[in-house]
Amino acid sequence: MAKEEKLKKGQKVAEKAIFLEGSLTAAKIAIGFLSGSTVLISDALHSLSDMFSILTSWSGLKIAQKKADERFPYGYFKAENLGTLVVSGLIFYAAWQMFIQGYHRLFSFSSVRIVLLALGISFLDALILFFFGRYEIRVGRQINAQSLIAMGKENRAHLFSSMAVFGGILAAFYRVPYFEGIITIAISFLILKIGLVTAKNSIFALMDVSPGKEIEEKVARVIKSVPGIEELLDLRLREAGPFVFGETKVGIRKFVNVVHSHEIADKVESEVSKRISQITSFAVHVEPFKSDF
Repeated sequence: MAKEEKLKKGQKVAEKAIFLEGSLTAAKIAIGFLSGSTVLISDALHSLSDMFSILTSWSGLKIAQKKADERFPYGYFKAENLGTLVVSGLIFYAAWQMFIQGYHRLFSFSSVRIVLLALGISFLDALILFFFGRYEIRVGRQINAQSLIAMGKENRAHLFSSMAVFGGILAAFYRVPYFEGIITIAISFLILKIGLVTAKNSIFALMDVSPGKEIEEKVARVIKSVPGIEELLDLRLREAGPFVFGETKVGIRKFVNVVHSHEIADKVESEVSKRISQITSFAVHVEPFKSDF
């Protein structure tokens, strides 16, 4: 899959998420006011903050599709990482809001009407977002889009917050003390953990973090498999949005002429880009093989 196709695929998933999350948020707000369930309205506000996260992710994926130009010769791929960092901030905010709501629920009850309707939308919300979250994570890993993976993990974790809402509605209906608040606070810490992991990954990517030993070893194996390569020197890889940029030095026998050395370097670049889909740019510098001297 070409890099443009990957980014467009991620953008389409974000668009589906905007429609789905918007529909569920509107339904929860309407039913929350009809039923008088404060916990359901609070959950709707949490979903509203998720909407901003999805819009940020969509914007990052959209900007990342811009062609490289004179000002940004390496392209706009890191817009996706920047979007992920903003998403993590919104996740922190959602976690804080849930903690505050949970604390207040420890000392108060809400009166709930049409309880079956309120329970129904809570159950439906949990079910839809759980499976859609799995879908986001799967696509995010396919195209290496960290913002989609972050949103998918939060949507998957939304199953637990929706369970808390479900339990909170029942607890409010039967006036069971503390249950709603304790569960909501526990969920806020779960969401906080997701935000911390997301922030760490986005910051590391913005600082040109290596994509990891596994991909480095795979690149090294591909390079060494090219005929004419005698040694591999100074392999460097860095993340840029959903993609990886790389460079390396290779040792070639001193009797190999310049034209053939250039052909070998081109072969390395071609094989690496072909066999490892995440790599969008790879540069090879030829050095004389040390044992020839």
